[in-house]
Amino acid sequence: MCSSDLITESPSFDEALSIEKKAYVDMIMKLALSEQPNFTDGWPWDTTTSASVRFRKMIIFVQRMLVKHITEGDYNPGLIIDFFRSDYFSATPYIHIRALIEVALAREMGKQKEARKAKPSDRLDKEIISHYPPYCDAIFIDRAFQYLLSDVLEFDQEYSVDIFSMKDKERFLSFVEGFL
Repeated sequence: MCSSDLITESPSFDEALSIEKKAYVDMIMKLALSEQPNFTDGWPWDTTTSASVRFRKMIIFVQRMLVKHITEGDYNPGLIIDFFRSDYFSATPYIHIRALIEVALAREMGKQKEARKAKPSDRLDKEIISHYPPYCDAIFIDRAFQYLLSDVLEFDQEYSVDIFSMKDKERFLSFVEGFL
């Protein structure tokens, strides 16, 4: 059973969210360590894959932050990997928002008789949305994602962000003109 099956069969949204967060963190770890099966101390990284490069940069960044507070964190990749598997990492805005979107999409598609077909741009939309709501004033996105973010997940209230689509482009233009 894959995580999307568990998400749609879960009795509660919170349980499904927890499942998705774990699955996403596991995917990050699997991608980053897939070519490093004998991971021990040091950095035996294959830097030919973008996942490995991104994960290594993330580990170095987190390691530098942790070393300021935990002396054992210095050059101890295992400690950093434990952090990535922790509830603290799962609660970071990116992981939390990404999981919310995945769970909401799975639940919404399960409710519809004719589910919306995924588009090639959905992957990029999810990536962008996972980064920005806590840090911006407005997002202009396609109608399906606007519905998901505003009506289902209530991001506009949660993150105090205005979410626009083509259906309300006049309201968006007025919003932008307010900054001129």
